[in-house]
Amino acid sequence: MPDEEGRPVASVPVAVRCGSIPGRRAGKPRRDARTPTPVITTTARGAQPAMFTRIDHVGIAVHDLEKSISWYETTFGLTVASREVNEEQGVREAMLFVADSPAGGSYVQLLEPTRQDSPVGKFLARNGEGVHHIGYGVDDVENALASIGAQGVRLVDQRPRHGSMGASIAFLHPKDTGGVLTELVQAAKR
Repeated sequence: MPDEEGRPVASVPVAVRCGSIPGRRAGKPRRDARTPTPVITTTARGAQPAMFTRIDHVGIAVHDLEKSISWYETTFGLTVASREVNEEQGVREAMLFVADSPAGGSYVQLLEPTRQDSPVGKFLARNGEGVHHIGYGVDDVENALASIGAQGVRLVDQRPRHGSMGASIAFLHPKDTGGVLTELVQAAKR
């Protein structure tokens, strides 16, 4: 749909794009079939072009990496793209390939703690197995950190660090990202 000046603008329902509507209790927004879904456009809000290029991966905390890999291979037909041990983070991981796109691949990242006091170990003790974080692809992780930090979002990492498959990564604080631990991923050059 075009804006007032005829430029193409993507529109997304407010309930999807913004997460919640001020003044409403948590849960599904009530919709009346006669009322059109309100939309927010990028030009209406003066937003910059999208920073994220893709959903790079969904990180899932597991108790048993080998058993979980087998389940994802058997159930969904996914294949292991890489395996790593990150001693600094106290985690063993496997990246399972989901799909490729012009912007890069997408994966399921299975994370098994190597020690109970690691971030993933603490997460498992508190929450059990499940989604730990989401990783979004970016073209330049340093620029993304600077831009997001300038907007007041707390950064877990002040500068990028080494991530899976040679990527450069950084995390954003979940208290400032809707309760979701968010990872920025600049994939290694292919």
